[in-house]
Amino acid sequence: MGISSSNSYDGNFTNLSIRNVGGVDSGGSARAIYVSGGARNRIAQNNFSNSNYLDSLGALNVVEISGSSDNIIENNLFRNNTHVSQQSLNIVVVSSSNNNTIRDNIIDGAGNSYIGVQVGSSSLNNLFVNNTLINLRDDAFEVASFVNLSLISNNITNNSQGVHMVSGNSLILESNIIRNNSQGIILDSSAGNSTLINNTFVGNSLYSIVDRSGNVNINKLVYNNSDGEDGLMKLIMVS
Repeated sequence: MGISSSNSYDGNFTNLSIRNVGGVDSGGSARAIYVSGGARNRIAQNNFSNSNYLDSLGALNVVEISGSSDNIIENNLFRNNTHVSQQSLNIVVVSSSNNNTIRDNIIDGAGNSYIGVQVGSSSLNNLFVNNTLINLRDDAFEVASFVNLSLISNNITNNSQGVHMVSGNSLILESNIIRNNSQGIILDSSAGNSTLINNTFVGNSLYSIVDRSGNVNINKLVYNNSDGEDGLMKLIMVS
């Protein structure tokens, strides 16, 4: 465990270098910074690198916001944070964490870290803007059980999946570059009300968009998007 803060208001977690969070625990999660409850905290200009968690029963959540709102996470570097199996997550926003802004961060999995950002557990009105998520072995963004999530002007490059919407409602993806992933965007069967505007898809090896809801014309609005290579959107709909 790194820094744990409970019911903190207007706190500043800045200019830290937190490396090698890990070791062996007994089924719990390892974290560099954990904010539970409270509001209006700022996590900025930190270096989170080279953590390796060896407990297969727990998870490595490098920065986790749980039940906390109106926080800012900005200008941090996350690099090469790993787990003995697959539970390495760099930014986690869960448990009714609302109105948070996550911007200008770099998450570089270095081919080892699994998930860049996870949002879920009834979290509302969160904004991710101008982040770079690269070289992740699984999802750059994994989102579930949310309302009103905006992903704007992010660079999502060289990951297994770019954006994976498991469930939730009112997802806006606007002006993102989604490049050289295996699959660009995955919308699972419980995904609804997604709006894709002015995104650029380049070189995603399988598909730019995978829609498993079977009703893309009803529940999804997809317009002014382009494939950067030939102008043709590769779209598969799987019922």
